[in-house]
Formats: sequence, C-alpha cells, structure tokens
Amino acid sequence: SYPIDSQFYCRQPPNLSRAPNALASLRLVHLGNLPEWRPIDPLLHALAALEEQPGLPALQIDFYGYLYPKAQEMIRTLPQQSGKLTINVYNSVDHLKSHHIASTSDILLVMIGPRHLDNQPSKFFVYLGHHKPVLVIGPPGNPIEDLVNQLGIGVFCDVRNILSIRDGLIEIAQHYDTYQSNFDRHLHAIKRYAADAVAADLLAVFDATMEKASPTN
Repeated sequence: SYPIDSQFYCRQPPNLSRAPNALASLRLVHLGNLPEWRPIDPLLHALAALEEQPGLPALQIDFYGYLYPKAQEMIRTLPQQSGKLTINVYNSVDHLKSHHIASTSDILLVMIGPRHLDNQPSKFFVYLGHHKPVLVIGPPGNPIEDLVNQLGIGVFCDVRNILSIRDGLIEIAQHYDTYQSNFDRHLHAIKRYAADAVAADLLAVFDATMEKASPTN
C-alpha cells in the first residue's frame, strides 16, 4: 500500500536536484537494493543501445541503495559523454526521504528478478501515490504485468530481453504524458492500494473470519 500522510509528499531538498534542461530530459529513479539476483545488466545494455536512437530526451537514472559490483563496473564503462545518458549511484536513504525523491522523479523504475514469477515488490505499491509512470522490468507473467497494463500507468519489460527493455524505454519516453494522465483516469482503481483502503480490506477479512469462527447461538 502507499501512504496517505502529507509528509510523504513534500518536495525533495534542493541538493537532490535533477539533471539540467528539464524539458528535454527524463529522470528515472530506482529506490532500494539491487543484489545479483535482480540483474540490471540487460537494462544497461538497452541504455547503451539508445545512444543510437534519435529524437529521445536525455535520460538520467539514479539508483539509491546497494548495487552489485558487476553492475557498478558496467556503469563506469557506459558512454555517458554525449549528454544523452547520465547514471548515478547513491547510498540508501530512509523511507521518508525516499518518498521525497520519488516526488520529483519523472519515472519510477521497479526491478523484479527473472526467477520471481509471482513476486510483487512492495516498491511498486508504496510509491503509487506519487502518480509517476512506472517502468517495471521483470519476468513475463508476473502479476504486476497485468496490473500495469490494465491501469495504463507505465510499461512492463522482459527482464531477460534487451530489446524489450530498449523498446520499453522508447515507449515510455515518447508517450510519457499518456501514462501520466492515466493516473487520473484510473484514480479510483489506484486508490484501492492506499494505506487506508488496504487497512479497511484487511479489517473486513478479519471481521468475516471472526464471524465464521464464532459459535452460533
């Protein structure tokens, strides 16, 4: 679920600024640790392939949290000199600060390991309240794939397929406004994942269970 307390939706501090020339760039943010079983190698290869794609905005990708050494080494070798791609790796931040960062991102990046067919990362749900288009990279058939497609709030890409990720990056960049506006279009469905709505659902299940367990008079 995502929080509804207003403190989570403050603007981030000025020292965490996005890339310059905001109108011509998109900032993607991944919040949380990325160990080896959540590989970003295909994502990095897809980003390298975008260097040859004309007409796309510049991309800034900020990773917050642990990132496995091989990925850090790959980032150092990527061609970032053209100004079309900037990748930053930062230390983990606390929960409140992570929401402030999400508030000023353009796209939220969610990584799901290739073996986690039924895993639904909390990171997907906890930042939904910021109404930021999502780029989810995971195994096809994961339940979040259907959810993303039904709500139309982002793109789901095959975690093992470089072309799928490249095409997903192009799609979300070229149709960003559509994915952004779908948060308002499907607001009622998205509010089902707000903390108060989820709590109410859990209480309803608990009450129904207790009612069935109670001895009849």
